[in-house]
Amino acid sequence: MCILSPHGRNEVVVFGRSVCYDMRIFTVHGAELLAMAAQGILKSYFLPQFLAARIETEYDLTNVQCQLISSTLRDVYLVTSRSIRAIFIIYRHNYRPVQEIIAEWELVKYLQQQGVPVASVMLTVRGSFLIALAAPEGLRYAVLTHYIAGTILRYRSTPDLVHQYGSMIATVHRVTDTLPFVFTRTMSIIDRLNDAEQAISSVILDRPTEVAFIQKCSNMLRERLSVLSQQAPLYGVIHGDVIRANALVSADARLWIIDFDLCGYGWRAYDIASYLATIQGSSDEAQLRRAFLLGYGTVRELTEEESRMIPLFIAIRTLFEIGTPAIYVNDWGNSYLYAYFDTSLKQLQHATSVL
Repeated sequence: MCILSPHGRNEVVVFGRSVCYDMRIFTVHGAELLAMAAQGILKSYFLPQFLAARIETEYDLTNVQCQLISSTLRDVYLVTSRSIRAIFIIYRHNYRPVQEIIAEWELVKYLQQQGVPVASVMLTVRGSFLIALAAPEGLRYAVLTHYIAGTILRYRSTPDLVHQYGSMIATVHRVTDTLPFVFTRTMSIIDRLNDAEQAISSVILDRPTEVAFIQKCSNMLRERLSVLSQQAPLYGVIHGDVIRANALVSADARLWIIDFDLCGYGWRAYDIASYLATIQGSSDEAQLRRAFLLGYGTVRELTEEESRMIPLFIAIRTLFEIGTPAIYVNDWGNSYLYAYFDTSLKQLQHATSVL
């Protein structure tokens, strides 16, 4: 909550603290909002009490409490109230255009209608997907989604559940071949590769030999990407982040897919490779790989060309395991970057050696 200073100065009181700002008034979805371009702020956190009060108003709930679960690409809160449990997701300021956020949840809504187990969005009392929050760094958007009780697949990776995961990802690919609405989001792997390489080169200054190797890999991967077909069925709507943490296993052994933040048009083989990359080097890699691919094949048959793409995308996904923490080093800290650097580098060396 922001309160204009009574002193007429260029400042606001934000949660009891004075912050200088450049005031801009603009309209979003018909409501006038105050945006503050507070210099020097990368990202702020909201008081849980403030979020709870806002959620009560926007969703007509009572006795709401909020607790932060995680804060990586988005801030994720557990919400409890007298009647429901839910998940509140807050996007970073300027993380992506508001139209892309809306498109993400339109896709999730469609998948739910097609029988795909997903955590669907809850509408406000005004019938909107999103609410807007004024933060010191600027406007941030948030959504409230249904709560799915479960354990992430990483901790329950049985062949049967992994088979189920593969079939569900194939279902996402199949049912999105034809969409009843215009969907323009693209999951640009080339752009992500460029961003990853740039961040690695500018952040990791104490490992020049390793950085030079990563740059060489990035150039090679970019060259191979440039000749891939972008025609259906190879290319279509994808989840964009098919990892074990984005599949929840309920108590009755049902699987739910969550986190479509990176969805968009892309190569379907990338989704498959994303999962396979997460099990590299594990003791049960061969068994889980087989289970996932068999599950996928029960719904959608992979073409020979897609099968040939998978090793390329495993290598790209492995490079992202280094690049993503490099991109967000000033949000997550460099301890996260270096914690898995050597392991990811070895996996990248192996993944590129088989191309």
